Amino acid sequence: MPGFTDDVFERPRRGEEVANHNGRAISKKPDLAFYRQRNPSGVTDRRYDGWFCECKILDATHPLRDYLREGIMRFVKGDYAWAMSAAQMIGYVRPSFGHNRRADVRLMSYMSCKYRRGDKITCATAARLRADKVPAELSGNPPVFATRHGRRFKLPNGAKPGDIELRHLWLPMT
Repeated sequence: MPGFTDDVFERPRRGEEVANHNGRAISKKPDLAFYRQRNPSGVTDRRYDGWFCECKILDATHPLRDYLREGIMRFVKGDYAWAMSAAQMIGYVRPSFGHNRRADVRLMSYMSCKYRRGDKITCATAARLRADKVPAELSGNPPVFATRHGRRFKLPNGAKPGDIELRHLWLPMT
């Protein structure tokens, strides 16, 4: 992937503990974190300055509801990537997930306002998906889609964090 090279990023870290946005939960564990080799943003605590990924299995026993509640909502509530404006969801999609395993169709349908009010995903917090522009050398790979979510918590300095854009990569499993 262009830009994701070892001269820019350290090796990914798996399940490393971080605190949530207010420090009350000190053992949150995003599945993967990619940190930069250097600190271009000048963030004081580099544990919170990275590309955070949460991974979920999608199949007959792990529905899209779990992907939302135990994945997306961790970013929206400020458990993961609270100091960042973007992060990643990775779905491992098994055949038992159903006939339509496309992330754009399934996510847009699931997160539409008329269906998801009970999960606190509303028109204001879930936007339409868009396909990212893919470099020619990656055109045969699964597409990446993005959603934008509002966040209501406050940062330690009292400021609002702003929206977070989540990238969704769904990898088919056989």
